[in-house]
Amino acid sequence: MSNRLQILYVSRILKQESAYIELRQPGHIAKCINKEIELIRNGLGTKAGDITNSFGFVVGALTFAKAKGLELTLSMLALTLLACGLI
Repeated sequence: MSNRLQILYVSRILKQESAYIELRQPGHIAKCINKEIELIRNGLGTKAGDITNSFGFVVGALTFAKAKGLELTLSMLALTLLACGLI
């Protein structure tokens, strides 16, 4: 994904007028690309971990509820769907 973002970023820079590139110091654009891609990578990594953790919690809660009874399972499933905004 980061390679696609870098290619897209460079293609957008190349579509700028030549004055945009000429006014920047050497290495400035490459430094900005690396900095922004790293921020995106860090942000997505955190979110992916949170989603995985939440999914695991929901599966564990539903498994526990199923072990305790059908009514608890259905109520936990309904609460999960409400929390996700699917109902």
